[in-house]
Amino acid sequence: MKFVFYINICIVFCILTPCNSFCQIFSNQLDFKSKNIASQKIEKLKFAHIQDDTIYFTLKVENFDEVLKNLSKYISQDKIHFVQKDQKIIIAELTQSIFDKISDNVLYFDFRKSPPHEESFLSDYFPAINGIFSAKNTFAEYFESAPLISLKENDVFQNDIDLLNRTYTSIYSSGKSTAHATDMGTILAGKGNTYFSSEGILPAAEISTTSFLNLFPDNIEYFKDNSITIQNHSYGLEVEDYYGIEAQAYDQQVFENPEMVHVFSSGNSGKLNAIFSQYAELEGFSNLTGTFKHAKNVITVGGIDSFEVHSPGSSIGPAYDGRIKPELVAYGYNGTSEAAAICSGSVAVIQNALEIEGYENRAETVKAILVAGAKDIGQVGPDFQTGFGSIDLYNSLLILKNKAIIQSEIKSNDILEFNFNATTYSNYNIVLSWLDPPAEINNNKALINDLDIEIEDEQGNIYFPYVLKHLPSQLNNFKEASTGRDSLNNLEQVVLDIEGKITIRVISKDLLNGSQKFSIAFSNNCYDCGYFKFPYNGAHIQSDSKFQVLWSPHPSNKIREMNFTYFPFLEQILSYVPKNNEKLFLDFPDTSAIVSANLEVMGKTVDEILFSVSPIPKISAAWQCSDSVLVTWEKRPFQKTFELFELVGDEMVFKESTNMNYFLVSNNSLSPKIISVREKIQDNFFGPRSLVLDLSKIVENCFYDRFYLEEIEGGIKLNLSLSSDALIDHIVFQKFIIDEFDDLEIFSNTKNLLSFNEYNLDEGGNRYRAIIYLSDGRKYFTEEINYVNVLKDSYFIFPTVVHSGEEINLLQSVYERLDFHLIDSFGNQIINETLYSESEYFQMDNFPNGVYFYFIKKGREIVHSGKIIIIP
Repeated sequence: MKFVFYINICIVFCILTPCNSFCQIFSNQLDFKSKNIASQKIEKLKFAHIQDDTIYFTLKVENFDEVLKNLSKYISQDKIHFVQKDQKIIIAELTQSIFDKISDNVLYFDFRKSPPHEESFLSDYFPAINGIFSAKNTFAEYFESAPLISLKENDVFQNDIDLLNRTYTSIYSSGKSTAHATDMGTILAGKGNTYFSSEGILPAAEISTTSFLNLFPDNIEYFKDNSITIQNHSYGLEVEDYYGIEAQAYDQQVFENPEMVHVFSSGNSGKLNAIFSQYAELEGFSNLTGTFKHAKNVITVGGIDSFEVHSPGSSIGPAYDGRIKPELVAYGYNGTSEAAAICSGSVAVIQNALEIEGYENRAETVKAILVAGAKDIGQVGPDFQTGFGSIDLYNSLLILKNKAIIQSEIKSNDILEFNFNATTYSNYNIVLSWLDPPAEINNNKALINDLDIEIEDEQGNIYFPYVLKHLPSQLNNFKEASTGRDSLNNLEQVVLDIEGKITIRVISKDLLNGSQKFSIAFSNNCYDCGYFKFPYNGAHIQSDSKFQVLWSPHPSNKIREMNFTYFPFLEQILSYVPKNNEKLFLDFPDTSAIVSANLEVMGKTVDEILFSVSPIPKISAAWQCSDSVLVTWEKRPFQKTFELFELVGDEMVFKESTNMNYFLVSNNSLSPKIISVREKIQDNFFGPRSLVLDLSKIVENCFYDRFYLEEIEGGIKLNLSLSSDALIDHIVFQKFIIDEFDDLEIFSNTKNLLSFNEYNLDEGGNRYRAIIYLSDGRKYFTEEINYVNVLKDSYFIFPTVVHSGEEINLLQSVYERLDFHLIDSFGNQIINETLYSESEYFQMDNFPNGVYFYFIKKGREIVHSGKIIIIP
């Protein structure tokens, strides 16, 4: 047991130099009754994990080849889950005895009960809440470049039509494609080919993947060689609340490579407790799913719903040492994976904008811009559920456009001042951010370089950043932030209402390496400005569907008026003045229209948008022939123009338009046969394209679904079920008489189901078919159907000429228990069977060619007889 105790000490402190000697040093100093946090962690760890026989160990080793060779002796290959030679990392399932055999070569290690996992699937996607599309409409130039974004994920589906020709695996890829990874790639870079909602934040971007089985940062050369400066991490582990080896590794990589931004989902364990840290006894706090999410120099993102309320399952802070985590939130009601992806896409856009506006691309600058532009939700100021607020990309890009950014460097024990003139009385959000050097593993406090920000106005008043009470005894409920000196976070925020000259002051203490770079970003949520988040300019609203109108900032101390009008007829739909936190919902009837909306503040129009309202076409293939396909959708009350699009390369391209509710598409012109339709509402205004239809996956049914018959009194009823009556001129039912087909009935008024009653049945076989005549002169034949008519008190056998191995059928008009005999030409009885139903069949298996004689007997009486001929 003593050795077991030492191993657990090493696991928590996550460092070996080598392991055995390190553990012996600390074993003599432990006191479980002390208030030392690390000792409490070890005690909890002992009971939480040591009972497991095997554990997922993450090892950073020296003599990599030797360790891997030894492991291969002790465990099967399927227990080694990940290896990366260049970083000397191995992830494997080990027992403590096996770990002991390789421990001399272990530099660092950590362990888990299970490997990393994807944290959600994408069931919906609503980036408008984070100002994505409003930003795209207003700052289009920032969205034009095509960066390569890395997903630390599984691989995306290479044939996904929203990501065609823009996805790349790397030497670090998992080799396994999943829907989750494809969803994350779509949020970041979807082309919008599949559906209007599958358009990502940067449709021109490209995606590269690396496996999340390596919990350490990928080799920096991978990022540099591919000019990658953003990596998304939408995966997690069990709850981990300490500063472990991965947290340190990420802090170190970003500190040494300040252009790199790593974005992590906070996790979907918001209802769980911490395990090791000071918050373990508090219900639902500090439950980030991975030690790497506690890193200082990364961005950790939580989830909110469409009402900008914290999603109950989203993991929250504080970080293990009381720092504010998550830093930001984004839409992610069904999981924080998509919230992280929205943040990563926003980071990529901001990095584009930094380059365009002439700033240095630095991770702390990106973080400052995102936080300064974020919308404060929940409690006033930051909190441990929603961090510094909900991402608002529109506001963040406005900071860049206004050049409200400072990038500078400060020396130890120094003070830097920056003067600013606030010309308009506004609610200013000023954020200081810096990349902090990595701390020692399992340090009680992660912050190394402590900078402070304060603001002084013309009257000499000093404004300090928000601080949060973070001790366990102070976290009984979510209390509003206060202000003061912050010595925990490397991200500080000052919010003040002010007009006139202000001085922004940055203060340093002793700094590692003697200096520290930092960034400041500031935005003003002015009282006479604002914009629509949803709908946004160019948005598509589905008619007969209720939706919430979102605007920013909200709420406001000033009266805002909104007007919604049908364009261009200027028929006013609604004039609305919001009150307090009141929500506005709209529901347009089943119509196709363009709506104009404007947002007024104190009589001044601050935003005007146009958006479409229409049903989304639901397209289907009515029929598919060898040379063409008929695509149809619902008819509209008034004549409408529709446009057909087809996938050409990796783009949906306009093909043609029609005033009908169908298209006839040539098979030869479509490759890979993927199409969609949109409605033209007015000149230059269109509804959204429909969900795509892949014609290559449609079973051929040329013009009709089924041609079939059913028995009726005294005859049969022929039925033809049409796929659609579009393009059909008339239809003819025919019967085969003597040596040709003759017309039975001509249908000039077609409908989906055509029927004809046939009473003139011949004894024995009756053959029928239908001919479909198209309006362009072409005609198509259905398959033939046969009906065998057996007269009353008679018997019918068919066919009488068969090949060996085929079957013959025997029908009775009314069932009687009879016997069937088959005799060959030599008088040998081949078959002697009793009939148990009106319809029987007999297999002519391996019978020689020739003439056979059959008899049907009722008792001793022969009631029917004939010949069967078997041919080669």
